[in-house]
Amino acid sequence: TYVLRVTAPDGMRFTLKTDRFDADASCVGDTDATTAVSDPLTLTSGQTAEAGVAAIPVGSFGGKVWSDLNNNGLLDEGEPGVPDVALTLTAVRSGATQTFTTDETGAYRFTQLRDGLYNFTAVIPDGMLFARYSQTGGNLRSVFTTEGTTSTRQFVVADAEDVDSMNVGVVQTAGLSGLAYLDSNYNGVFDNGEPAYAGVTLELVKNSNDRSMGKAVTGDDGRYTFDALRGGDYRLRAILPDDYSIFTVVTGEASDVNNGF
Repeated sequence: TYVLRVTAPDGMRFTLKTDRFDADASCVGDTDATTAVSDPLTLTSGQTAEAGVAAIPVGSFGGKVWSDLNNNGLLDEGEPGVPDVALTLTAVRSGATQTFTTDETGAYRFTQLRDGLYNFTAVIPDGMLFARYSQTGGNLRSVFTTEGTTSTRQFVVADAEDVDSMNVGVVQTAGLSGLAYLDSNYNGVFDNGEPAYAGVTLELVKNSNDRSMGKAVTGDDGRYTFDALRGGDYRLRAILPDDYSIFTVVTGEASDVNNGF
């Protein structure tokens, strides 16, 4: 009694397995592995047998996770790759999943992919965001441009194609923080000993589309913080509490101690 162990060549994958040992029927298959084993086959003395193996061409799916240094949403020459980014590719029909962690150059590739629809998921490190959306640039654009550190999109692998342009752009997050204080001497400058001011509402608005990026309310320490921001142009709106207070004066250039409202 024997079994037949078969390894598919590069770029090929087994199809369906039958329960027959014939030249026109595949004795291995129904697996996502590149090596398959047949059912047991018993041979008697002097007997010969035939066993078929069916395979099809398969494709691949890859690209680069890169640091979008100029924040334009495009993979430009010289921009470095980002290592150790966790990526997952899941076949929608079968549920078969491959995982990959980008290498030191930011490159990744999923191989031995049958034609079909796949969910591609990227999880980027803390302190990073996906690159912004660009209307131009073709394959140089990032395939993920959503908020947050995890994103999933569906893509099709067809005709055993080797897809090599699924690039993922990331940027370092920016942050904005400050202090609301009671300007006791009304000089527009935060002086030592002046008390913090609680209850001031700050709203951060993006200049390009007038979109609110959220609000923060100062606590007893007068502090506010906006974090996990993309680089860009913003404006800050301040709303005083309903306690008969007014804004103080603005003097000199913007600085860490000069009032800006």
